[in-house]
Amino acid sequence: TVALIDINKHIGGVVSGGLTATDIGDRRTVGGLADEVFKRIVKFYTGKYGADSEQVKDCHEGLKFEPKVAEMIFEQMLAETKRVTIFRAHRYKAVTLDKTTIQALTVDDLAARSEKTFTGAVFIDASYEGDLLAGARVPYRIGREARAEFGEHLAGLAEGPKQLRGLGDHRTMAYNYRVCITSETTNRVLFPKPEHYDPAPFSKTDGERAKKGLIKGFGNLFTTTIGKAGPNKKYDANWCDFVGNSEGYIEGDWETRDRIAAKERDYFLSRLWYLQNDPGLPEAFRNEVRGWGLPNDEFTDNGHFPFQLYVRTGRRMLGSYIMSERDVTQDRWKPDGVCSGSYGVACHWVQWVW
Repeated sequence: TVALIDINKHIGGVVSGGLTATDIGDRRTVGGLADEVFKRIVKFYTGKYGADSEQVKDCHEGLKFEPKVAEMIFEQMLAETKRVTIFRAHRYKAVTLDKTTIQALTVDDLAARSEKTFTGAVFIDASYEGDLLAGARVPYRIGREARAEFGEHLAGLAEGPKQLRGLGDHRTMAYNYRVCITSETTNRVLFPKPEHYDPAPFSKTDGERAKKGLIKGFGNLFTTTIGKAGPNKKYDANWCDFVGNSEGYIEGDWETRDRIAAKERDYFLSRLWYLQNDPGLPEAFRNEVRGWGLPNDEFTDNGHFPFQLYVRTGRRMLGSYIMSERDVTQDRWKPDGVCSGSYGVACHWVQWVW
């Protein structure tokens, strides 16, 4: 039997929390439960809309999907096991240790405003933050290793003064939200103005590009594989990294984490509201952007905005083997491998160096 403890009211993390286009390389490397999820997505759209429907075509064999569909499928799979009990909106508080063995986990029940304690034979930390890992005194790292430590050509500080290049630090890649956006006007909510609106970061970038005619409309901002819509004209907007804002998140308390997440939300919504409303932008451009919005049928209890912050990197366990650059670029084949994967080396901005 399993107690599945989630910090959110909804299960699925970033996959059901906004990710609409799967980051994937070779589809053949995907097996197990992930493969089952993709196949169930295709089955759902086929059953609801027909095998020859646009929705089935746009789901790209299950790799693109609506967040609510992903959550529905996760719920179905968990219900079918009949051995998993879900505890929603619970946050890590502490662990009880007997030397190096976890005896119990204590969490805060946010709804009941009380504590719960769980015991078990096995504890799995499948979180983005790694709090259970740290509480169990497992050694870990946060930040960038120095280039010289593992002989990694791409490690450490990449730009700036020569004497600093290649040095490691405590900083992490920029976080953001995988915001689901739609061009279906019958199912869209205009972008809301955030509590702390700040257009400054975008006026000299998006704003200048729009004024010069370099971008004609909102769709021009979709420059990667997310440029093509998923089912029911929903897009994965994965382009609002808040550089520097992620510092302090991983080892911060929940109040600190909530503050960082709220700033990220305001940052993303500021960009969206700016593009749709700022009077300094060309009227034709703003009119085009008003054809877009947040899906009315997604995240209905959270202002149609994702519930899960996209924590790109956090605590990294120091296990018996430490994966380095060589493992993902050169020495890629392992005789004792237990799984396979396929994607590029995706490193987002860590800091601005002036």
